[in-house]
Amino acid sequence: MSKVAKVTKIPTCAVCERGAQYDIKTTMGPWGFFCSTHAAQWGHTDPDTGIAPRLGIGWGQKLELDNG
Repeated sequence: MSKVAKVTKIPTCAVCERGAQYDIKTTMGPWGFFCSTHAAQWGHTDPDTGIAPRLGIGWGQKLELDNG
C-alpha cells in the first residue's frame, strides 16, 4: 500500500462537504475521507514529522485524481 491512492472521483469530506484530500484512520478509530483541515484535526500525527495526518500502511493515503 502506498501513501497515495489514485481515485476516479474525489469524495466529499466527512465533516464539511468540501472535496476530500485524504482517506485516513481517525484518532477515534474509524476511517473516513477528509479535507486537509479536518485530516489535520482528526488524523494521527506522524511521529517523524510531527504533522497530521500520518500516511502509510494502516494509517491513510493522500487522494489523487486519476485522469488516465
